[in-house]
Amino acid sequence: DVIDQNRVLVDGPLTGVPRQEYRLNNLHLTKYRIKFPFTAPTRIVRKAWTESDLKAQWKVSPWSVKAQNICK
Repeated sequence: DVIDQNRVLVDGPLTGVPRQEYRLNNLHLTKYRIKFPFTAPTRIVRKAWTESDLKAQWKVSPWSVKAQNICK
């Protein structure tokens, strides 16, 4: 959710990221998107995340592959 022009609310229920306010300057936006209702609780975000299979899409993305190769 967007709080204002500089801050957003992030939540990563399957990645261990707790729900928190985050500055846009510290984020890298990607083309991947999950749709769920505005101000949805974490359980709704978790359900939408698992239904979208975002983790599998991310693993085959060029950005993820590059990051994995750097870590090797």
